[in-house]
Amino acid sequence: MQIMVSNRGAFTFVSLAVSSFADGSEKARVEVPFDFIVGDRVLRAGTYEVEESGRPGLLRFYRGRNGDDQILVQTINNHREPAFPEKLLFLVQQNTYYLGQAVMAPA
Repeated sequence: MQIMVSNRGAFTFVSLAVSSFADGSEKARVEVPFDFIVGDRVLRAGTYEVEESGRPGLLRFYRGRNGDDQILVQTINNHREPAFPEKLLFLVQQNTYYLGQAVMAPA
């Protein structure tokens, strides 16, 4: 797991690397080591799978085989087809993590 932390003034950002499945499936996986907030939902730390949602600029992000805690995540630099994120970007305020965006790998 690769975690990068950067401080920009009053804000701290954490990015997590996303890995592809070795079997060549059209999914990716990310291990999130902390609870985090997306919109009005709190998602628990754990392993999440990422795949295309069928909606431009959005990825389907869920936990477990049955799709528990499913959300849509906005992407940055989405110019690849099929597109998978290189990393997830979180904003941190007072030990609370907010999922911001999925950063796509450069084309």
